[in-house]
Amino acid sequence: AASLFDGDYNLVDFIELSNDDNLLERLDNGEMDVVAGANLTFHEDMVPSNETASGVSGLAFSKPYFYDENDSVSKTMATSQRDADWSSFVYWVVMSTIWAEENGVTSNDFREAPEVELFGPRFGWMFKGTIIGRGNYAEIYHRNAAALPLRANRNLINNGSTPQLCPPEINEISLK
Repeated sequence: AASLFDGDYNLVDFIELSNDDNLLERLDNGEMDVVAGANLTFHEDMVPSNETASGVSGLAFSKPYFYDENDSVSKTMATSQRDADWSSFVYWVVMSTIWAEENGVTSNDFREAPEVELFGPRFGWMFKGTIIGRGNYAEIYHRNAAALPLRANRNLINNGSTPQLCPPEINEISLK
């Protein structure tokens, strides 16, 4: 909301989902725009579609922003592949929080974040808005620490060893 609606959180509705909900169907029919905390899966979320050039439709995922204690489940923001611009916008909002932590930019000094016109001049403040509204990755993690395991492994910023938030296959291959 901070990136899209100039910080007006009243324009956002939160919907609680159950395990029985069909995320793709709810995204495609416009009931929802984005799912927070979606499990990153590549095989189960693809369905045949006559509405896409590839003949399949599915979920588009942001960069994972959380891994469980065993690094086996990653959480992302999920959108419908039918709207590539929206999916890209959500991806870059998530990335802006990671960029901010890597560069020492917090919600107190959000002005240090660059203005970007990736989605046109109206959204030039999208990185700043995200950081002032929610903070950098560390600030978000800290604010939710009571519900999360200690911050470790791939939930840390890359310090030259394990890449932050990379797919498990890549992490295992590169570290062997």
